[in-house]
Amino acid sequence: MGYRSQVRSCIYSEDAELFEAFISGRKLIDDQVFRPASEDNDSGFAKSLEYHEKVYTHMHDNSKQVIKILALHGDDWKWYSEYADVKAWHKLLLDAEVAGLNYEFVRVGEEDGDIEYESGGEDVNHFLSTYTSINVDY
Repeated sequence: MGYRSQVRSCIYSEDAELFEAFISGRKLIDDQVFRPASEDNDSGFAKSLEYHEKVYTHMHDNSKQVIKILALHGDDWKWYSEYADVKAWHKLLLDAEVAGLNYEFVRVGEEDGDIEYESGGEDVNHFLSTYTSINVDY
């Protein structure tokens, strides 16, 4: 079975042209970059991409701000640094930062306290967060 993780990331920008250029230039659902789930690739990375458009209304002047967001999510992933999909995920985030976009990454493993968070870019909004709770099952 192996060690499993829950993983979330988002790539975003207020600059719609910059965002769209990055997305279209990456060919995100490309067999050479992200493969669909198969016997040798149980993650199905290509199926974990979602586009979102978030609109913020600022309280002080009632103006609107639109942020384009690409959300990535993976549940029950074998998260080992040598795996191709894990390398591809990290490369996508680093490429986004180089292109002038913001990114956030959170991974929560099976062990208590096994939480990774990283971000990059000039204007990180901290859309992703984790929280700990206590469950009682009696």
